Amino acid sequence: KIIFLGKKNFKELINRNDTKELIVKKIYPNKILINFTPAKPICIIENKNNKIILGDNGKILDIEINEDNLPIISGSENLDHIFEAVSLLISSKFDYSSIKNIIFFKSGRFDIKLKNELLIRFPINYSKEIVNYGSNLLNNKKFANSKTIDLRINNRIIKYE
Repeated sequence: KIIFLGKKNFKELINRNDTKELIVKKIYPNKILINFTPAKPICIIENKNNKIILGDNGKILDIEINEDNLPIISGSENLDHIFEAVSLLISSKFDYSSIKNIIFFKSGRFDIKLKNELLIRFPINYSKEIVNYGSNLLNNKKFANSKTIDLRINNRIIKYE
């Protein structure tokens, strides 16, 4: 059998919202191996009256999920900005599964609320180093009884108990 597959077929697979990665290998003489990696949900975006599930490919997923396992995003509808911040949190030392909410502000900064109700406020110019620093503070005994850790001011940590 001879089968012809055009670029259009592969573009349709790649452009699907539920596709994270697609690898095509030709195995000589007559086989093609296609490895499809599906996108996984990373957060739930709440805006007005609906909920949107964002995947680890930066696209909106049309799936049913258990909402208890993913953080709820509020305050922004900018998918690129949300994806950038969430990806940064996932790749940091932070325990992403401990995050209950991520609240974005018009200034571009965000706060995270953990499942234990601790609020961490990040500055406008957040980075992986600042997020990792915030994660390290969670293990510090000085902050064990804190309800809020504020990292918005450069070289200062403000805690509220």
